[in-house]
Amino acid sequence: MKLAEILSGPETWCQGSLHTTDTQHCLMGALDELLRDEPREAVRLREWRRLAALLGRAGGAGQHILTWNDDPRRTWEDVAAVVEAFDRDRLLNP
Repeated sequence: MKLAEILSGPETWCQGSLHTTDTQHCLMGALDELLRDEPREAVRLREWRRLAALLGRAGGAGQHILTWNDDPRRTWEDVAAVVEAFDRDRLLNP
């Protein structure tokens, strides 16, 4: 599964909560959902680090994922760019 399958459009993204419904998630909640059935802690940690590194490249260096997601200036386009980069990086560097 890809992160873009969980955060597929602005109607699936939220701020101020990990999840507001079964189909609406913040960036952190979406990654949590993606990794929900992953039993290996090392894999889970690698994916969280991957997302943190991508946020750093998107101007969020040093920010917690929730802080970055919940910034009132954050747009769906910002989130979509990180989601796309995450899925691409995950495909190229499994």
